[in-house]
Amino acid sequence: MLRPRKYYIWRSNPGNVPLPKQARALFNIIRERKYIEYADLVKEVIVEVKTRQQATRIITYYTGHLLRRKLIDVLTTYNSLIKNCPHCGGDI
Repeated sequence: MLRPRKYYIWRSNPGNVPLPKQARALFNIIRERKYIEYADLVKEVIVEVKTRQQATRIITYYTGHLLRRKLIDVLTTYNSLIKNCPHCGGDI
């Protein structure tokens, strides 16, 4: 049975909205990559965010924070995300 893949997608800039340091770091990772799969996001958070908590816990907690402010979207799918055009091979 296939496991669903979870993608985090950048939606908009926060403007002057204050964010906690860890939420800001999480948002910056997603913004730099435009979209990122959960497994890759965990690896990035381990490197970038300094905390005693597990990376998965930080992602779970601050994802809701960022979703409520409409800064990111979360896409859950059983298919892989199409990153290149099937005709020309260019970025989508």
